[in-house]
Amino acid sequence: AAKIEHRPISNFITARVIKDIEESYYVDPIEMAQIKSDKSLMEKLKIGHRDAKEMKGKFVE
Repeated sequence: AAKIEHRPISNFITARVIKDIEESYYVDPIEMAQIKSDKSLMEKLKIGHRDAKEMKGKFVE
């Protein structure tokens, strides 16, 4: 692919790694449906999101 696009192999590797990271960063549709169907989890996520916006709590490493 790098030769076809006239770019060095290092650029190809960088582009491929970035693409792989982006693809693994997002949740697949089946997993997202499972998350959204769990009402308890959704409520906890909403509370956590609100608390984070209000800067409640503390950061734990």
